[in-house]
Amino acid sequence: MESETVRPAQPDLKKNYIYRLSYELICFGVPLITTPYLSRVLGPEGVGTYSFSYSIIAWLIFVVLLGNAAYGTREIAMRRDDPGEYSRVFWEIELTTVLSGLCCLILWTTVIIFVPLYRIYFLALTPYLIGEMLNIAWFYMGLEKMGVIVGTCGLVKLLGAVFIFLFIKDSEDVALYCFISAMTVMTANLSLWFILPKYLTGIHIDRGNIPGHFRNTLIYFVPAIATAAYTILDKTLIGIITRDHMQNGYYEQASRIIVVAKGFSFVVLNSVVSARMSYLFANDGSDRIRDGIRRSVDVCMLLGLGFVFGLIGVSYRLVPVFFGADYAPSEQLIYFMLPLILIMGISNCLDQLYYIPVGKRKESVRYVIGGTLVNLVLNICLIPLWGARGAAIATVLSESFIAVLFLINCNGFLRLMDIWTCAYKRIIAGLIMAVAVRILGVLPINEIVLLILQIVSGALIYISVLYALGDSFLRKIFLRRAI
Repeated sequence: MESETVRPAQPDLKKNYIYRLSYELICFGVPLITTPYLSRVLGPEGVGTYSFSYSIIAWLIFVVLLGNAAYGTREIAMRRDDPGEYSRVFWEIELTTVLSGLCCLILWTTVIIFVPLYRIYFLALTPYLIGEMLNIAWFYMGLEKMGVIVGTCGLVKLLGAVFIFLFIKDSEDVALYCFISAMTVMTANLSLWFILPKYLTGIHIDRGNIPGHFRNTLIYFVPAIATAAYTILDKTLIGIITRDHMQNGYYEQASRIIVVAKGFSFVVLNSVVSARMSYLFANDGSDRIRDGIRRSVDVCMLLGLGFVFGLIGVSYRLVPVFFGADYAPSEQLIYFMLPLILIMGISNCLDQLYYIPVGKRKESVRYVIGGTLVNLVLNICLIPLWGARGAAIATVLSESFIAVLFLINCNGFLRLMDIWTCAYKRIIAGLIMAVAVRILGVLPINEIVLLILQIVSGALIYISVLYALGDSFLRKIFLRRAI
């Protein structure tokens, strides 16, 4: 009788989530530590100059990556049980990245030569491009080895924060800040190569597969570059249309708050679960994919609504305490952008856990392209009228457009009723939390102490009300049965 084939043990999702959460705590935590300092030292104009300069090189960074983060993770995850196969695929995909990176470096050199006004900032940002050519985090994510990324990159990012405090001293140090930021990214990505031999069986490249990988990465690249319309195009157009770096500075700081909220609400979870979904699809796990999407949306609504109502309660104090009094317009921008935490949470869940794993990336590309065109038109119309506020409104409307298309065409893997079931108790708890936090805000104590008190009290109130309302996910956590 033939022996039954035994599959390798599956990586622990809980452990990977904790690793990824730890990494995101570093990635988002370091800016949270450095941002108050940089906001005051560089000022709104300096922050805006960095934001606009980075928005230009970011377009080329997306070209370098060619969608490899999503495509590479999926391809490695599907071959995770065969070291020889995933080693071959790794080298073939990485080669496409290097080739595209070299082309982008040539183009970037041309930009530096012909745009003298920003030449010093562009030169300082160049290590970003080199670093992304060598970014292989997608390989470890495909293998679900999140601990590797945390251990190697986390320390480098912390060192980058130390250099910021040591060397950035006044508003004339914008270029130096650009260089430190770029070198931190490049060094962090390089560090991942030192332990690569432990996971590969050798260098195996079939040059005949390169064109196929290039075509496939383009499928993932289109939505990636389209997504940039919401994170980069806004900043580029604000700078070009308003010619006011302070508008970019206000928008940049408001965006930082929203990015942190999005990161902890859905980016961490979905980036970890996505590789598992690809593995399940390759091994006929459709029912588990559906269940995984709905549980992920449950978590996204729990955290996302907590952030939305929490920020409604504290933004009026958070902005002056965190960024400084010069950034008062950022408060209003945060309110305009709050819906993105929930809207993009739904889109991200469906994109990362359904469209990518089951091979429907082409369909999602069309929806994202449509949203990009909506975003572009709205930006051109609204930024001249309202500046950064117009960009924020355009982003919310275009992201809503994409989320609706994703929901309509996901074949029932996620329904509107599923979202409402996850959300309605959290909305009640969030409203109670926001009111309570605002009431706490009248206490006559130190501003920083009061902000901390409001945040901690708000979190406790939110959790307590949800538990009293019988929130199923929270009860599972307390009973140690959560996923």
